[in-house]
Amino acid sequence: MASIPPALRALAGDAARGIGRSPADAEPFARILVDNWFDSPESVSGCRPEELAVLGIPLRFAQTIVSLAAGGAKSSASRNTVGGGRESVRRPSTKPAIRPAPPPPQQRNP
Repeated sequence: MASIPPALRALAGDAARGIGRSPADAEPFARILVDNWFDSPESVSGCRPEELAVLGIPLRFAQTIVSLAAGGAKSSASRNTVGGGRESVRRPSTKPAIRPAPPPPQQRNP
């Protein structure tokens, strides 16, 4: 049985705190992640919460951990990366697309 990597343990603890639980409450779910070959926050970030829920992880915890892993909030896991920094990820803009104004109506000659 593989040990829980520190960054994944920190991520799980942050997710537990985010929903009002203790980091100890997250240990069994961190173990489920490791048992299913999730070994880093990056490996969790590519999942949908529903995929983790199928593994036996509570949906609310799954939603929170996926959000944190994807950079939804600053977690201690992201502060513990090599070099002390976070990888820069380009995300799509949440601003609406700017569309050109429609042409003015044409006037008809009677």
